[in-house]
Amino acid sequence: MKTLLFLLFSNILFAQTVTEKKPPQSAETPVYDMGEKNVNLNKNDVNNKDQTIYTDAEKRPEYPGGIDAFRSKVYHIFDSSVLKEDKGIIKTDVAFVVETDGTISDIKASGSSQSFNLEIIRTIRMIKNKWAPALLNGKPVRYMFRLPLTMTFIE
Repeated sequence: MKTLLFLLFSNILFAQTVTEKKPPQSAETPVYDMGEKNVNLNKNDVNNKDQTIYTDAEKRPEYPGGIDAFRSKVYHIFDSSVLKEDKGIIKTDVAFVVETDGTISDIKASGSSQSFNLEIIRTIRMIKNKWAPALLNGKPVRYMFRLPLTMTFIE
């Protein structure tokens, strides 16, 4: 049986750094690089909601109990038995949107192991706790959260 050593964040709490960059203000449809695919988001959806996804905000989203609580939740839900052929160090970058209501959507993982990517996506989808959303000008906004993940599998 494989032992799972969970090494999240390798001394990094967030994969992003705070910058002084202003959020997009143009009327054009924004394009965000999600690793394998670009995601085009149209502001004119059927509900007329703002579909802009920000990568910078006055206050970033927060998981209840902090990032360590999120990491722990991922660790306890993750099923390492689906990774029978994967050995050694496996890395992936996960990106997801924290919605204005605190739910998670649009989960993408871009690592070299497809089975690891799929299990991480499944694991994050299973987490139902809501995040405190990102705030911009005091209002909740959709926020692209990036999370580097590394796991070591030893026989």
